[in-house]
Amino acid sequence: MPSVYYLYLITFFRWFNPFIPVIAIIGHTYGINYYQLFVLQSVFSAAVLLGELPAGFLADYTGRKRLLCVSSLFFFAGSFFMLVYPHFWTWLVGECCLGLAVACYSGLDTSLLYAYTGDRGGSRYQRCESTMQMIARCTEALSAGCIFFASWSMLMPLYLSLTAACCLFVLALFLPSDRPSNRPNQRFASRTTWLAFLSPFTALYRDDSRRFTWLLCLLAYSALQSVVLLSVFFLLQVIASLQALSFSVMSFVWVMYFMLSGFASRLSVYGFDYQRGYLCMLPMLSALFCGLAMYCGVDYYLYLLLFFAVVFGFKMPLVNSLLNAYAPPSLRVLTHSLDSFFTRLLFIFFSPVVGYLTQYVSIDAGLGLLMCTIILLIVVTLYLLMLPAGLPDRLSD
Repeated sequence: MPSVYYLYLITFFRWFNPFIPVIAIIGHTYGINYYQLFVLQSVFSAAVLLGELPAGFLADYTGRKRLLCVSSLFFFAGSFFMLVYPHFWTWLVGECCLGLAVACYSGLDTSLLYAYTGDRGGSRYQRCESTMQMIARCTEALSAGCIFFASWSMLMPLYLSLTAACCLFVLALFLPSDRPSNRPNQRFASRTTWLAFLSPFTALYRDDSRRFTWLLCLLAYSALQSVVLLSVFFLLQVIASLQALSFSVMSFVWVMYFMLSGFASRLSVYGFDYQRGYLCMLPMLSALFCGLAMYCGVDYYLYLLLFFAVVFGFKMPLVNSLLNAYAPPSLRVLTHSLDSFFTRLLFIFFSPVVGYLTQYVSIDAGLGLLMCTIILLIVVTLYLLMLPAGLPDRLSD
């Protein structure tokens, strides 16, 4: 079995995607309007959603190595289709391939890490998992720095992504073949096999309906917040495109974005301590962001982006901490699976509407829809805080 550093290398090439922060600018240059851009992101989410359902079972019965090879091939195909002929329909095929690549990779990192360390949840596993997350954030910052090369060629970020896909495929080929096992403690611990484990949720509803309602509201909160953040991520690219920022400036901005996001994520791990009261912070910050964007306009793009990075960085650690604190241990994998599922499902329908308003009405109209969504999020948050009046700060089984 290769060392865990081999997995770190796989993580690096998996997260090296320089074209993602500038996909709106590249697409608009080749005639893809902003509405079509959001439609493409909706198709991407649909591909991830549909691909995740069988991915975990395929890894169980075919092995992690084969699924990683398939994921890298989809990654290569998606980058190739988007590079060979920049057009809406070829990009549509490319986004489908990239969505399937993400779906196939989903959960593979934790599964491979478990195979390397052999102590899922142990101290070594946790240290390695933390290192993997740090590598992923640093790789995102590095790939954002590579946006500078787009000043030489508009399609250079796609060439770099294509190269990363090739390297990922080569690394996958040299993984040892793993024989799938039917023993439960060695099966693929994927976030994507949640359909097979819905019965524990129904049991929780029968045994503790109060906790079940709390978890359901928390999942709704997380999904709404994620949809807002994803929409803002692409709206900021639209604003950058309208401002015609140089690629050198955008490279610096997105490097700062990923660095601040990673720093905020790390800070939140030590600062929140699973307190439910911090749930109010994210919707309030999101509302402040949209209000500032509508009031200040595109001239303050840089400052708004850095502010958004902090909001984005706080989101995942806070929600994950609350899910881990309130969900029974037997349901924690399932709750994270449902979180991903609801986010993708909402974004499939929400993204085209935001894109339509941005393209055919105004950016302020798109931000106004986001503000309405944030108001709904605040209502869910208040209900969430009022609901578990009789619950302790952290539930135990």
